Order: sequence, then C-alpha cells, then structure tokens
Amino acid sequence: YVIQRAEALVGLFYLTTLYCAIRARDSSDAARWLWPALAVAACLLGMATKEVMVSAPLLVLLHEWTFGGEAFGALLRRRRWFYLALAATWLPLAYFVLTTGGRGGTAGFGAGGIEWWAYLFTQCRAIVLYLALAVWPANLVFDYGIGVERSLLAVAPQAALLVVLAIATIVAVRRRSAWGFLGAWFFALLAPSSSVVPVATETIAEHRMYLALAAVVAAAVLGAAAFGRRAALGFFALAALAAAAATVQRNKVYRDPTTLWRDCIARMPTSPRPHNNLGEILFREGRQAEAIAAFREAVRLLPSYVDGVNNLANSLTQIGQIPEAIQWLQASLRVKPEDPHTHHNLGNAYYGAGRLDDAARHYRLAIKLQPDWPDPYNNLGVVLGALGRATEAVPLYETALKLKPDYANAHFNFANALVDTGRPADAEAHFHEAIRLDPANAEAFNNLGKLHFVRENFPAALAAYEAAIKLNPDFFQARNGYGAALFRTGRLPEAIRQFEEALRINPNDADARNNLDFVRRQR
Repeated sequence: YVIQRAEALVGLFYLTTLYCAIRARDSSDAARWLWPALAVAACLLGMATKEVMVSAPLLVLLHEWTFGGEAFGALLRRRRWFYLALAATWLPLAYFVLTTGGRGGTAGFGAGGIEWWAYLFTQCRAIVLYLALAVWPANLVFDYGIGVERSLLAVAPQAALLVVLAIATIVAVRRRSAWGFLGAWFFALLAPSSSVVPVATETIAEHRMYLALAAVVAAAVLGAAAFGRRAALGFFALAALAAAAATVQRNKVYRDPTTLWRDCIARMPTSPRPHNNLGEILFREGRQAEAIAAFREAVRLLPSYVDGVNNLANSLTQIGQIPEAIQWLQASLRVKPEDPHTHHNLGNAYYGAGRLDDAARHYRLAIKLQPDWPDPYNNLGVVLGALGRATEAVPLYETALKLKPDYANAHFNFANALVDTGRPADAEAHFHEAIRLDPANAEAFNNLGKLHFVRENFPAALAAYEAAIKLNPDFFQARNGYGAALFRTGRLPEAIRQFEEALRINPNDADARNNLDFVRRQR
C-alpha cells in the first residue's frame, strides 16, 4: 500500500533533480544549459510539493564533491550560478511554509502541544524502526498514532545506534566515500519530518522512509554484490519472492476499513485514532453501542482528542444522552476553544435539548470560525425557524446553498422557510430540488403535498402524499394529509381509510380524529 501522493511526487522531483545535476556535470557543450535548467525546474517543483525537498540543493552539491574529485572551493566557483539557482528555490519553500501556518497548525514547533525534545526522542525509535522494516517489513502499522516518548532512557539503545551511524557518516563524508553520501542521503531525507520539528498528525509514519530507503537499498545491493554477483542475485530473487508472499498476506488487512482499523488497534492498542476511526465505521453501520464504546476508549486514551470527543458527543446526542454529550463538548472547548466543529456539535446538542438560544449562539460561533462551512448556516436557519424567525433564516439557507449547491437538507429547510414567509412558488422549486438530491426524503414529499394542498392543486398533492407513504408507511401526518386530499377530490371511502390508518399508527393524532369525524358526518 502506497500512501501519501505528496511523498511519492516529491520523490520523483528529488531524484529528477539529482539525475539532471549528474547529467549536467557530464554533458557536452551542446547541452550545457539544458540539464542545469531541468535540475533547477525539478527542484522548484519539489519545493512546492513537500518540505522534505529542502535538502536537495545540498545533496546535489555533496554528490558532485564526493564523486567529482574537485576541490570544494573550486567546485563552487566553477558552478556558482547553478548552485545559487538551486539555493533560490528555498525562497518559495519558505513562503509556502510561512503562509500555510505550519500545515494548518499540525506541523512546527508547538504543534499539537508536542515538545520538540519529546518528538526527537520519538524519532530515535522511529528511525531505527524504519531501518528494521527495510530489512524485513514485518508487523507493519497503518497508523502509528500521535503518541510520543518523553524519556531518553526509553530510547537509549536506538539513540546510541543513531549517534554511531551519524558519526560514521560524517567520517565517510570527509573521506569522500560513497558510503558517506548514502549516509548523508538517509539522514538528510528524514531530517525535516523525523528530527525536532513535530508533525502532530502522526509522530511515526512509514511513508517518511520512502525516499530515504533509496540509500538503504543501494547500500544493501552494493554490500551484497561485494560477496559475488551471482550469490547476490540468488539472494535477492528469494527475498523478492518472500516479500511478494508477505505482500499478498498484508493486503488482506486492506479488504475493508473495519479490518484495517482492527489491525491497527491490535498492533497499537494505546493509539486513540484507530479506536475513533473504527467507531465512525461502526456508527455508520448502525452499531451504536459498539461505536460509542470505541469512542469512549479513544477519549480515555487521550482526553484532549477533539475528534474523538466530537464523535462521542454526536453519538450520545443521537441516542438521547444529551446532557453527557454537552458535558464532553464543553470540556473539549476548554482544550480547544476555537474549534468550529465542537461549537457546531454543541449547537446540535443544545438544539436536541430544546435550548434554542444556546444552540443559535454556538452555530454563530462555528460560522465565525469557519465561514465557508455550510452546515452551521443550515442548522442556525432551522433554529431561527423554530423560534418563529423564518425571515432571518432565509439568507442563511441562501448562503449554505451558495457554498454547497447540492445540499439536499438545506434545500428542504429553505423550502419550509419560504412557505413560512409567503413564497410558495419559490418553495416548490426547492422541495423538488431536495427530492431530486435525496429521493428517500419522505418528509420533503409530505411538505410538498401540503404546499400543493394549500394551493388547491389536489392531483399533485395526492401524488406527493402517495410518495411519502410509500417511503414511510407509518408516516401518519402524510396519511392525514392524503386523506384530506382524497376528501377534497370526492373520494370519501378512501379518505376514511387513510384517517383510520393514521389513527392506528398514532391514536393521539387529534387532526386525524377530527378529520375522520367530519368525513363520516358528510356521508
């Protein structure tokens, strides 16, 4: 499984930069400017792809110094314009890093509340793990989570090994050894993501080793070839067969998301994210109790895990445990007070509890924090409608639909608001759009039926009510409306049957009871 398109793409540009630089060194006068220009272009594209490209100009220089045989000063003087052009590609990289706010606050010093030294300790374990997986990829993990090591003693053996390898690399580089270049390649490629700058979304990730793996593979091949080419060929052929068999076995983990996240939990039981992701799948499958248990485990492992708290609270809201949901969301806001999703979910919980003013306040905060998100506009409109302020709700639905034109629920709610504000013709169009986008929305058919009934378009009303009842046979409001439309078209026996059926479903439906009594008197 290959993850991270950006990682694969930056690998392409990195290797292309090095290849073109090598060709530039060996090119004839006819291609004197072609290969350097291609190298700079590839380097620039790499800088726009991912931060790992930062070391490319230095490694190009190191490669030429290591294998060219020229003195360092003379090399810089002879090709100064080429290296200045490569170095200039750092400027757009710096711009991208600064303007994206450390990948939206997920990378950089202080990201995720992770101390740089704790991240460094974690990377000691990670880099040695990557090396071990390069020897044999056993016990792979899709998601290592966001945990860190806060004790140097816990990673002392790994740290000692890395110090030895780093010293050996420095010595080999000073001697212009190919082994020095491979060591420098390995450490330089891992440095942006696997040193002191925290990446809070995942503190260990196997894909970070992709490009650095080139040095390990080259060293393995060269080392094996030293014992004889035929022996090396036989060894690697057997290794390839074994790896292919292991790949087939590993691919079974990816057959469905549930299997994938259960495998992660089995290998990294203390990581909260796999528990949370498994919970999301279980909840979508309707297995609410299991989902809530998974969410509870995620937030037990990391109480400040905002995504886990939000999922737990949403699940609790949907099963009616709203007070507990509100407590979780309020606690989450104390950790991350400007998270728009938490405010939005707290608005949902307050709406479920009937606290409409509180719901409106948090929906407004969600809009303020993320103005391009359509959901809080739609839900704030619903709250204002419930408060009898449909006129104020109309522009909110317009904004939601501007942001997301195919938002079925917003079309439905907008149509209801338009009915309440005396715009039935406009409402009809939005009911039809809601039904087109969500043909299983029985309530939209029912409300469209009511609209046609009020406008005395009884054939259209009958068709809409029939569709609603077909989708939900126990929809007693639709049966009551259907009965009223049947009565207005002179079909009294059928109307009586619909009113009786509505009362069977809901014996307390006063409208159906009154309608039934009235129609019986008309007979």
